[in-house]
Amino acid sequence: MDALTKIDLRGNNLICDCKLKWFVEWIHHTNATLDEIYCSGPSIHQGKKINDLQPHSFDCITTQFASYQLLKFESISVESFNFGNEQFVVFAQPFTGTCTFLEWDHVEMTFRTYDTIESISTVVCKPIVIDNQLFIIVAQLFGGSHIYKRDTSSNKFIKIQDIDILRIRKPNDIEAFEIDGETFFIIADSSKAGSTTVYKWNGIGFYSHQHAADVQPPHPTIMGECNHGTPERALTGVDDVTVVFHKVVSHDKHTQELGEDDEPSEETVHLRSNCLNHEDAENRQDEERSSEGSLEGGEQETLCPAFCVRGEWLTSSRERGARGDKPKRCPGLGLFYAILATVFFSIIHFLVKTIQDIHAIEISAIRCFFQMLFVVPLLIHHKTGFLGPRDKRIYLVLRGFFGSNAMILLYYAVQQMSLADATVIMFSNPVFTSLLAWIFLKEKCTIWDCVFTVFTITGVILIARPPFLFGEHPAGIEGNYANHVKGAIAAFAGAVAASFTFVILRKMGKSVHYYLSVWYYAVVGFIESVITVSILGEWKIPNCGRDRWIMMLIAILGI
Repeated sequence: MDALTKIDLRGNNLICDCKLKWFVEWIHHTNATLDEIYCSGPSIHQGKKINDLQPHSFDCITTQFASYQLLKFESISVESFNFGNEQFVVFAQPFTGTCTFLEWDHVEMTFRTYDTIESISTVVCKPIVIDNQLFIIVAQLFGGSHIYKRDTSSNKFIKIQDIDILRIRKPNDIEAFEIDGETFFIIADSSKAGSTTVYKWNGIGFYSHQHAADVQPPHPTIMGECNHGTPERALTGVDDVTVVFHKVVSHDKHTQELGEDDEPSEETVHLRSNCLNHEDAENRQDEERSSEGSLEGGEQETLCPAFCVRGEWLTSSRERGARGDKPKRCPGLGLFYAILATVFFSIIHFLVKTIQDIHAIEISAIRCFFQMLFVVPLLIHHKTGFLGPRDKRIYLVLRGFFGSNAMILLYYAVQQMSLADATVIMFSNPVFTSLLAWIFLKEKCTIWDCVFTVFTITGVILIARPPFLFGEHPAGIEGNYANHVKGAIAAFAGAVAASFTFVILRKMGKSVHYYLSVWYYAVVGFIESVITVSILGEWKIPNCGRDRWIMMLIAILGI
């Protein structure tokens, strides 16, 4: 029909109903010449020129879906939801870095733009409605994933929670569900270092409820039944099946019904080995029951299949601990690291004080250079990138600027005044941190915070001993008095800069990997130190022997 140049259908009794709709569509797209022809029926189109009819002139019932509305943007996933008696859809757009919301317009009968959430490499925007509150879980490939809440008073989305970036690294799917009135969502993570995790709503926020350790890239989840018996063979067609068990403990020799005060005890489970067939699964359950033996006081355990997942067999955390696959975290490890860092910093300050004729900024440059060498392989190994999330880069640069300046000012203060006085002034930064957090983060500031701030500033003044209060030659000053005043001013400024650093770190939260934070600190500090020392003309090669070893030790301990 594409080769036709002229069509003559005159003299035909043409009924312009749905059977002729295709012809009307065709004549609007062909270059062939068509003589005027008229409809013989039905009554609604009788006597009309077929050439004047349009495809939408036909009221036809069809079993095929027709294109209704075209949205001219790219997206990777879409979710629909109801909120406030209105219908919405949300699209994840990784290339533009947004979650785009559309609202149904009851007048125009189409979707219209409603709102957006700015993000980075978004793969899923999952809506969850809990007690007339709308939450959006935004899963990102870079910069961590976040949870937003719709603030109806300000009519905008507000970020209320960050999802642990060390656990969720490469999310590719989110599913929400309810069990016994409790709301959960599960994030499937496809990275080797990440972990597919279940989160639960506790009335205030979402917390990690269960995660699978050492999990391979996730596969579709298949829910099953738990009936305290042999699992039915409904899983025959599924290869590589994993069964998740929970443990029910009874305090009798025979399994009894749980009373009102008895609750089943649950154990964390994780993937362990390849799947077994149905008979092997039964034998395995028998072996695990016999290997556990009877508990003290005649306690017995029943392993009940809770749900099935493609992957590997899951085992209890007790067996995992006995095997040594995943050692438990030491509860005092963080405190130990904090004490160790304090010791290292004290040693560095002492070494800075003892080194001869090397400017504080040059010492800072050398330390930052070694930090860069140390952090680069870690960034490559953890695949965090070197720039960080787009919306956090300004905070990372500011963190590097204030952090490096705090270090430079402290080193300068240590060289100009006594080590004890410089350290005391520098460690007054927690007071300024609370004040800045109140100003910039809107955190609570009590009357006691104000009182201690006054005390701290008074202490700094007493240590600095300014000449307008203590005269030109106060007693008890180590070295030159002018250098002492310069050191006190530098230490005070360094304390304020350190306070800004802590506030910025608090603002970023866990959405930025701490290696990135150290990276920006080292890079910005190195660039700033090199430029400043070059302008001042203070570059100097450390003396052979003792000074060079001290510089190396400062660089290593400062990592």
